[in-house]
Amino acid sequence: MSWTRLSALAVLVFSALGLAHPVVGAASVCLATAVLLVIPGRNNGAVRAMAGVGRISYSLYLIHWPLLVYVKALWLAEPPTLAIWSALVVSFVTSWLLCRFVEVTLPR
Repeated sequence: MSWTRLSALAVLVFSALGLAHPVVGAASVCLATAVLLVIPGRNNGAVRAMAGVGRISYSLYLIHWPLLVYVKALWLAEPPTLAIWSALVVSFVTSWLLCRFVEVTLPR
């Protein structure tokens, strides 16, 4: 992977840390995503991963919020990190299943 693509991936991963002004963070994520999409590479795993999430994005939009709200409602305080990560994994799997069997029939 080229250094440019690796740097863009690092910006995407570490942008979740947050900056003082949200516009700077949003602009850096947009720029890093553009770099990943525009600069060619032999292994486009990041692009394929983004396309996969894009394919299930509507199902993920529908599923993740009720599931996370339910997980947070089970605890009176902040839920454990494992519970939140488990809810996210279940959200992705359920979203894929919903997209695969309800929204469209994806090629096998």
